[in-house]
Amino acid sequence: LNKYRKLLKRAFKEQNKDLLDRTLRESFEALGADQTEELLRDDIFPNLSLEQREWMMDQLPDHLQEDFKEKAKETVTRMLINGGFKLGTDFSVSSGMIAVSDRAKEYILEDMPPQTRQEIESYLVRMESNPYELINEQVGCDFFNNLVKVARSRLASINDDQASGYLANLVEGIRTKHPELTDFEDWFLPKVLSDEQMRRLSKLDEPDPNATCSFFLEDILLALEQDHLTSYQELEEQTEPMISTNGLKAINQVWENEGTYPLRELIAELEQEGRDQ
Repeated sequence: LNKYRKLLKRAFKEQNKDLLDRTLRESFEALGADQTEELLRDDIFPNLSLEQREWMMDQLPDHLQEDFKEKAKETVTRMLINGGFKLGTDFSVSSGMIAVSDRAKEYILEDMPPQTRQEIESYLVRMESNPYELINEQVGCDFFNNLVKVARSRLASINDDQASGYLANLVEGIRTKHPELTDFEDWFLPKVLSDEQMRRLSKLDEPDPNATCSFFLEDILLALEQDHLTSYQELEEQTEPMISTNGLKAINQVWENEGTYPLRELIAELEQEGRDQ
């Protein structure tokens, strides 16, 4: 462990990409992904200068960059909650960013070291009154209204059992990724279901969340206006969507449910395979 710590520190100090790539590859093989990422995140990163941190983030694989951002968001969220600030009122957590009130931002940045302050400040945006609009702005399209249209079309073509699993996947994953959308289910379901459909679905047993993965992932990409990242192939007399790595990354901006469909783990595996080829 100490060997790789020294080599990584040297690579970042010298901004030596060849040394960094070689050391990461050897460390992944010797220590495993989890311990290597922990070494980078908890040991190396906090002791780098701002310039070295920026260089490091530019060199790391996308999934590691996301892990660092998630760690920073978790730290800020915990600080705000411990400081008495309320989720949805004083701050909201979205993909890659934290929206904060002026008072919450002042609290977070107070007494922070300069290099940490500048890093954390890059994750903060001013609190908007409508979290849906903030997320739409982040993904670059009218995602939620698009999703309503796409879901209506899908629900017209599948049976009630499929519809139940489809909606459970959509709602649970979006609420997990964006906990500030406390009213999402109440906002979304009446827009995509008739009263009769809602009555029928309410009588069904608990849906199987694994039944319709391809449907809802494909439709999230459609709503993100990123459907070009989906291709199709014939498997066992039916057409199955094949979503690219970039497509999975796009989906992960708005949806996450590691228990049902571990996107971040799959993205990391695909990127590792890509590097090894």
